[in-house]
Amino acid sequence: MNTESKTIEKNSPIPAYIQLRNIIFAQINDGNLGRDTSIPSESQLCKMYNISRITAREAIKTLVNENILYTVHGKGTFLKNPVISQDTQSVSSFFSQAEHDGFKAEIEVLHKEVVKCDASLAGQLKIAPGQDVIKLERLKKADGNPVSIELRYIPFSMCPDLLTKDQASLSFTKVLKDYYKLKVQERELFIQPVILDKRMASLLDLNKTEAALKVTEILYLDNKKIVKWEEAIHKNGLRLNSQSTLT
Repeated sequence: MNTESKTIEKNSPIPAYIQLRNIIFAQINDGNLGRDTSIPSESQLCKMYNISRITAREAIKTLVNENILYTVHGKGTFLKNPVISQDTQSVSSFFSQAEHDGFKAEIEVLHKEVVKCDASLAGQLKIAPGQDVIKLERLKKADGNPVSIELRYIPFSMCPDLLTKDQASLSFTKVLKDYYKLKVQERELFIQPVILDKRMASLLDLNKTEAALKVTEILYLDNKKIVKWEEAIHKNGLRLNSQSTLT
């Protein structure tokens, strides 16, 4: 990992450890650090940037707390694995998980329409370009506070009247099972840190310099066809384990 392209400004109002955190984060975001790849050690960072060990330690600690890096005692600090595959048996809905955690869940529909699939999206969904797809953008909130924005695409042929249903309370997998008689077999997640644009930062009530995670989610049916491709931006603190939400 090359982190020497930027320097720490000693006279900057931004604390030195935050500057270093931002340099490392930018390298990850640019794809210069692969999953489970180590970053330079505290002592190496001190030499590279002429900073104290406390500064290097605080920068690493910040990224660990943001769920971007993890530390193995005696071995170093590494980028968290950005790919998770799960079956869907242990995944709860956003509303169920919020209730379990004591939060009031709310979903705001930002945009919905049927669009023609371009070549790039067709490649993601494994369908032919030009086919109709459902485009749906939603903002999820807990106790009125925004927690994530999701933009999903669904092949229209699989769910032709999906947009006639209430998208603010929709459990997608439940509708697939109960209404369309489709069985979701597997869920795949690709996780990476992301730098927010102005719109995303505003919707999530964040500063553009704050950490967020982009989670690309793909749902496969039992016949291996893709029924949903989605990109979601999550606030720091997202739990990506067996209790992660699926709606």
